[in-house]
Amino acid sequence: AAGSRLVAFLRGQQAAAAAMTDDRHTALARLQETETALSRADNRVGQALRQARAQGKSLKSFIFAVNLQVPGKEHHSAVFYFSTDEPIPSGSLLSRFIEGDDAFRNQRFKLVNRIVKGPWIVKKAVGNYSACLLGKALTCNYHRGRNYFEIDVDIGSSAIANAILRLALGYVTSVTIDMGFLVEAQDEEELPERLVGAVRVCQMEMSAATVVDAPNAPRGNKVNHLSGNEKLVFILFNLISPTAWSSFWV
Repeated sequence: AAGSRLVAFLRGQQAAAAAMTDDRHTALARLQETETALSRADNRVGQALRQARAQGKSLKSFIFAVNLQVPGKEHHSAVFYFSTDEPIPSGSLLSRFIEGDDAFRNQRFKLVNRIVKGPWIVKKAVGNYSACLLGKALTCNYHRGRNYFEIDVDIGSSAIANAILRLALGYVTSVTIDMGFLVEAQDEEELPERLVGAVRVCQMEMSAATVVDAPNAPRGNKVNHLSGNEKLVFILFNLISPTAWSSFWV
């Protein structure tokens, strides 16, 4: 799994964690400021959880979602979902992150990545092995729901990140990348660091996107940007990957 390859990035002792899997990888386009991926009535992950809870199942399930918002002529967002049926330990670093304020979250939310396959120019620009505090480098919006936590990462908020992304997207069909998300440990008692979740994205086909209407938008009304009361068309596409998602919880 991708998570096992990313453990080398983490500081401290080797993390002991249980792997959990999701059935499929999905991505959802850039959302309006007042809406999150999981708050949409047609979100398949949210639907599945609501249906299970209505049947008295998955009552303790909790979803951690990361929405990487990709700017462009048509806005895309890769949304990664990780879930657990085990309670998040009270007082743990992850619990403090979820229940904390945005200032704390921005200082701790970290991405680690590894370019598994891709052209030399992409590895040089992105970094073959790298780690970044996303909350400090990019604008992140945090949304705490009753049984979920979603982070919307605006890649367009950084000119440098946007330029690197545009370069990488030119080779996206030939790139395979492992990504892991975690809460950075900054004190000795917070070690070892543990992955919240990890995913492998393989040779993504942006052209596989399908249109998902914004709430209350007339069908077929295609607008690729937000301006005043205009509607934003969301793009939904599948990440082509043979690797199941793995979640690692503190």
